[in-house]
Amino acid sequence: MQSRDTGHMPLSLRQKLSYGVGHVLNDLCASIWFSYLLIYLHSVVTFSNRMAGNLMLIGQVSDALCTPFIGYESDRTNGFCGYGKRKSWHLIGTICVACSFPFLFIQCLPCQDNTSDIAKFIYYAPFVVIFQFGWASTQISHLSLIPDLTDNEGERVFLNALRYAFTVISNLIVYVTAWLLLEFNEHHASKATPDAPCNGMTITQFIYHKYILTHNLCQINHEIHIDTHYMSNFHLDILT
Repeated sequence: MQSRDTGHMPLSLRQKLSYGVGHVLNDLCASIWFSYLLIYLHSVVTFSNRMAGNLMLIGQVSDALCTPFIGYESDRTNGFCGYGKRKSWHLIGTICVACSFPFLFIQCLPCQDNTSDIAKFIYYAPFVVIFQFGWASTQISHLSLIPDLTDNEGERVFLNALRYAFTVISNLIVYVTAWLLLEFNEHHASKATPDAPCNGMTITQFIYHKYILTHNLCQINHEIHIDTHYMSNFHLDILT
């Protein structure tokens, strides 16, 4: 059954849910970024307040610079391998986020006990920039996918509402999981310190388990490309 106002095939519930989970990885990472990064850098990596703040500042500046660039380029490019320009940028962003974000919560791999804070800062900075580029790429492409999916105003509003609902759910998952991990590890140490590496491992395990969850969600989300491809061809046939 077609929508009477546009002649466009209505989205199925599966397609709507697939779109809704397309930003979950970004939402989980953003919640962890703003809630726990400064604590981790200060208490586990032992950065000073200034160095921890500067590292986060680099990330926010990178995000501010990457967002308009990605928005401009995502309109000009045609995608690759027939994947579509929006989904191509979404895939690039997902890969960048997935490959860079875990390293932010893992202590510097090549560093030794006597490694300076400046060297550690240089080690973490590229991962921050890559993560922010990937985060912006996923966000912009995911939002701009809505008008490509449907011309129906009601469906567009529903997709936006569903996207925000999954954002709230992602935030709840982060805080509930963090609470459970801290509760279960309370007998090891009362707070994160350089002499208590189990706390650093707790955060790392936290990231790992969230990636297991979001990996499956992303697998579902990318399946929407096949249905979207057929819908786009159907829409073009109607217009021609």
